[in-house]
Amino acid sequence: KATAISEFSFESNIFTLSEQRNGSILISSVRQFYSLDKNGSISRILTQNNLPFTLSMQDKLTKRTFIFSVSNGLHEITDDYEFKQFGGKEYKGVSYVKTCSNGNIWLGFNRNGLIRLNEKTGEEIHFDESTGLFDNSVRSIEEDSEGNIWISTSEHIWKYDIATRLFSVLHDDRFVKGK
Repeated sequence: KATAISEFSFESNIFTLSEQRNGSILISSVRQFYSLDKNGSISRILTQNNLPFTLSMQDKLTKRTFIFSVSNGLHEITDDYEFKQFGGKEYKGVSYVKTCSNGNIWLGFNRNGLIRLNEKTGEEIHFDESTGLFDNSVRSIEEDSEGNIWISTSEHIWKYDIATRLFSVLHDDRFVKGK
């Protein structure tokens, strides 16, 4: 049996939870953000920008928290709850962010493939169907112990070999739509 810790009325549906560096939990909903602190207190976070329909996630390596907004692109939330546009660009449609051990940041998009970003130099390399991906809808990105990048899309699992700089795909007919 579940027991309520405290009662709180959220103004809209809850989408995601992500831990902040300070140990609090960021709660993102359709139109609002909330913070759940270590003592169980929930407070509403006011944003300077309208960031509707958002998801949040914490990058495991850097502990940075990213906000994906459908209409306003990718933002990073600071420890002081400031919302800053990531990289000074409107990266719209981002579905996943992964910082790898070599410092590169991989951005996965709902419909536009992948971007590998070197944050120090600003170099961006875009991967999509025109460069060999079969599916532009990225769901998640992980790095293995050898530095290779694994990408899941709606129908495939991809491996980007960091040494050869080539993609390979794990194919399974069960992933293909209609089967």
